[in-house]
Amino acid sequence: RLEMEDQAQAIRDLQSEVVMARAQVDELDEARRREREAAEAAEARLSRLRNELASAFRSASDAEAQNAQQASAYNATIAGMERRIEALTAQLRAGGGDAGGAGDAPHLSLSSSARLPGERFGLP
Repeated sequence: RLEMEDQAQAIRDLQSEVVMARAQVDELDEARRREREAAEAAEARLSRLRNELASAFRSASDAEAQNAQQASAYNATIAGMERRIEALTAQLRAGGGDAGGAGDAPHLSLSSSARLPGERFGLP
């Protein structure tokens, strides 16, 4: 009878250990689930940040291209203005134009090739 009670107690002890082991497994499963969810959330955030960064780079690149096109158009306009001013200056020097045949007009000289195009008009 004592042996049967010892065996019954051993079975109860083992059952108790199984219950505790199952509880630990459940806790570990829950911890893994939370870690997986946190990793998935971090991956989603990283993906959003990468997309935002790529979009910002595209926008910056587009703006840079647009600025280059505008600068080219401004430079072409300035070059055209300079050619027109030089032609009018030459016309004034030759005596044709509204200067009344004054001939040479040195105060209208635009021969400043050391300056950048547009600089003589106060443009960058």
